[in-house]
Amino acid sequence: MTSLKESFRDWEAYRFIEKTDTSSHGYTCEMLSNSRKSSFFQNYRERQESSLDSRTELFWMVQSFEHNVYVELEKCEVLETPPESCLEGDMNPFLGNTVFPMETRKTLALYFTRKGQKKNFCEDMVRFFVSQIQLSVCEYKCVGILQDKGV
Repeated sequence: MTSLKESFRDWEAYRFIEKTDTSSHGYTCEMLSNSRKSSFFQNYRERQESSLDSRTELFWMVQSFEHNVYVELEKCEVLETPPESCLEGDMNPFLGNTVFPMETRKTLALYFTRKGQKKNFCEDMVRFFVSQIQLSVCEYKCVGILQDKGV
């Protein structure tokens, strides 16, 4: 909003929205709707319905993030138990207790290598990617292993 005067008087503000037409051939009573409210848990549930089915989709998911300049997903493998030094995706505290506890699942180990000179955000990015992948991979416990290039 702009004004030629430095005054907060006599301003008019308008909000333009598209009116929802709920009339139905002269029917004047209130219409019922099956639309849903948009909420965090509704969006989360919809995301859960789309799962990763191949290794290629896993790599595409990591590459789809704009700020993926610190680490690169090199490989992934399924293990019976998680490795000793690994990074867990601990950015999904809202998941709570699941039907099948994480301790009973096989481990999907995601191997990342550092990219570039800046190394201070690498562990955080691995934790973030592991958290995002865990939302789509329910049958495994996802962990990240961060390596330097050439290891």
